[in-house]
Amino acid sequence: MFEDFVPLQLNCLRNYTTLLPHVAVVTQQLQREGIKIGSSTGFVRSMVDILEAEAKKKGLYARRLGRRRRCHPRCAT
Repeated sequence: MFEDFVPLQLNCLRNYTTLLPHVAVVTQQLQREGIKIGSSTGFVRSMVDILEAEAKKKGLYARRLGRRRRCHPRCAT
């Protein structure tokens, strides 16, 4: 089921990356004030790559990307 679902999600993920109003501006201000913002998506790496690229286009970007947690082998998708 996972192997069938991931390609479908990858094909449509960009359609669902609209930021809520003011998220980019507020996030940038919090980062300037030294506040760290974290996220746990539950997405596999290939999905996160899409989400990060789309977020950056919209003015939301991570200064540092931490990848401390070891992922299940299927996460390499």
